[in-house]
Amino acid sequence: MAYQVRIAKSATREIRSLDPQVKERIKVKLRWLGDNAEKVIHHRLSGLVLNQKEVFRLRVGDWRVFYLLSHENKEIQVLTVIHRSEAYRSLP
Repeated sequence: MAYQVRIAKSATREIRSLDPQVKERIKVKLRWLGDNAEKVIHHRLSGLVLNQKEVFRLRVGDWRVFYLLSHENKEIQVLTVIHRSEAYRSLP
């Protein structure tokens, strides 16, 4: 069963500002993640916890999508979309 992908307002703004080709690649990858969430190995960001939930990353070319995963609710919550050169600088 597919997971529902929810995108935070800030992530929506970030996606809208991207190149059309990059935007489409991210949309396709998020649909794929929602359809395959139970089969995929999710890459956890070490040491990063938000509201007692682990944060995961999805690589889309030079872009990173950070998200929360809830197997109980069958939901993926996209937190941010950021270029890889900036992605890990602000992490603790």
